[in-house]
Amino acid sequence: MKAIIVLIWACVVGISACGQNQTSNNYLHQTYTLDRISTNSMGSQSSSIPLSAGPPPGVKGDVYLNKTFNRIVFQLYEEDKIVDGYTGKLDLRLNEFDVLTRQGIRVIKGNLVRSFIFVDSLSGIQTDYINLREWTTPDKVKLDGFGQVVVDGNLMLVRTTELIVRKPDFNPALNVGSKDYRFLKKDHFHYVKAGVLTEVPGKKNFPKIFGDKEKIMSEYITKNNLSTSNEKELARIFDYYNRLQ
Repeated sequence: MKAIIVLIWACVVGISACGQNQTSNNYLHQTYTLDRISTNSMGSQSSSIPLSAGPPPGVKGDVYLNKTFNRIVFQLYEEDKIVDGYTGKLDLRLNEFDVLTRQGIRVIKGNLVRSFIFVDSLSGIQTDYINLREWTTPDKVKLDGFGQVVVDGNLMLVRTTELIVRKPDFNPALNVGSKDYRFLKKDHFHYVKAGVLTEVPGKKNFPKIFGDKEKIMSEYITKNNLSTSNEKELARIFDYYNRLQ
């Protein structure tokens, strides 16, 4: 059974980590640079480590956000401490991190982490994530999991990844369906306004999220023939709005 890493886990496993504090109003990606991450690699075991040889028999897909162990930096809720120098991956089903240490795989619960940064082991691209419990839904519900910051600013664009579990549905009489359990992933896009996480609406109601800039944004979208169903174009829209502020 994997050991659970508590708040003093870095000391327990005996691996170097940074014990710096963050300003409570800032998330990790706003103050921690990519250059700094690249110099703190004391816990890293390999530049790219496969998740596994493949899923077990009878299972298709996996429960992880990424298929490889990536460089990772945590901002903990405990005094906004930063823990650096590790490779890890996020289990979407259990909302916890598998962290590679010299003593083997350790686990840190997602509810201990305020935000984190992934640096892709192959491309070097940085992606930034915030705990969804930092916000509420329009119905005042706190969600579990993490959202990727696609565009930062007064109106933040956030992507979440939903894990869908499909049970075997094979019908031997008709010889149709699947004999396997299947893990599928579906992305959703949300915007954050005044601490409320709301799913991005359809094309008709989309410009309304910009409030008094609705007309300006509607004209910008039409003029540039932008689609809200395309991630890059959606990010361009949010980036433009935030530059108007």
